[in-house]
Amino acid sequence: MNWINKNKKKFWFSLLVNGALLLLLLLIFRPKYETNDDMGILCMVSGVKLGADAHLVYINYVLGKLLVLCYQAAGGVPWYALIQYGVLLGAFTAITYVCLNKIESWNVIWILAAVLTAFSFEAYIKLQYTKTAGILSAAGLFLFCYAVISKEKFKQRLLGSIFLCAFGFMYRNVQFFAEAALMS
Repeated sequence: MNWINKNKKKFWFSLLVNGALLLLLLLIFRPKYETNDDMGILCMVSGVKLGADAHLVYINYVLGKLLVLCYQAAGGVPWYALIQYGVLLGAFTAITYVCLNKIESWNVIWILAAVLTAFSFEAYIKLQYTKTAGILSAAGLFLFCYAVISKEKFKQRLLGSIFLCAFGFMYRNVQFFAEAALMS
């Protein structure tokens, strides 16, 4: 308990908690794409049919190009899922980090456990790019609000929020604007 108290406000602690949760979920459940849209996107960027193409219907060209380049560099790696897992891990880590730094009560641990378990299961096990966009956008805006009111580490928190919001926008810009409207 003393070790947790001493480290709970550090970014790496939030990353460790969420990394462990991701690992646990992947060990217990088998991930799948919730809709066939994700499989279509995966086929387009990986070059399964007619060569790789970064021009996607809902996903921004920049993210599509990043995915195409990754598949061209190492085609056997599941880049589409790995990038989604990476940015989702970043989003859940940001949410955990803000809550642990802003809420002093021990009740925050139980609230976080319930919220993270419910939402991370939906995000990590039932992959879907629109959900990913929503989670990234909400987490980015949440971290942005925290960066604005905090006196220390302003630049790091602001950069983290820009990163999350940018990826949320690239996954689905309509979802980003919906989240921005809700958060405002």
